[in-house]
Amino acid sequence: MDRGTRGLRRVLANRLAARPEDLRFRIGPCGRPSLGGSLRFSLSHAGGWAAVALCEGVDPGLDIEAISPVSVALAEHHFAPEECAALEALPPKDWQAAFFRCWTRKEAVVKATGRGLSMPLIDFAVNLSPLAPRLLRIRDDDARTWALWQLPTGPGMAGSLAMRNQGRRVNLRFCSGWLGLHHDANLSAQENTRGSGWGPGPDGCRSHG
Repeated sequence: MDRGTRGLRRVLANRLAARPEDLRFRIGPCGRPSLGGSLRFSLSHAGGWAAVALCEGVDPGLDIEAISPVSVALAEHHFAPEECAALEALPPKDWQAAFFRCWTRKEAVVKATGRGLSMPLIDFAVNLSPLAPRLLRIRDDDARTWALWQLPTGPGMAGSLAMRNQGRRVNLRFCSGWLGLHHDANLSAQENTRGSGWGPGPDGCRSHG
């Protein structure tokens, strides 16, 4: 068992009032792990930081990334045409931050669907706004049933959360550190998240995809 799995087990066990060693993961057809009950989760790590999203009854998708130099070719290879056009229209000083907003939003959507690498990234598109993240379109689904949030990860990082919440209100609770609760926020799907971020997980949590 790697350190990331042990760390995730501790977070889930704390929520379920169970022992970490008693948790049994199930692996879906596209590789997504689950516990088989109503508690759903998504885990991501980057740049020495870790984040986990827990949700009752709806699969969340979470992605965090450390901001670093990237090429225009990478965007052209992975992003949908309207996303590339939106990036191209930006001033050079804004391009990198917008790239990582787009990247984390797309990764979050892919994780929320549970389809992993089987879902082509051009099958859906997101906007690049820093204040009002939104799914613009998605093949064989209704983009209006989805909600996206830009997460308050702090300087040098980008993070996004995606959920197919069917337009229902979502209450978000942010925890900084490992298990200590520092900040609560009740937000509708149309509101942007603000507040504290996450501290690095002591177990070096790694993403499950």
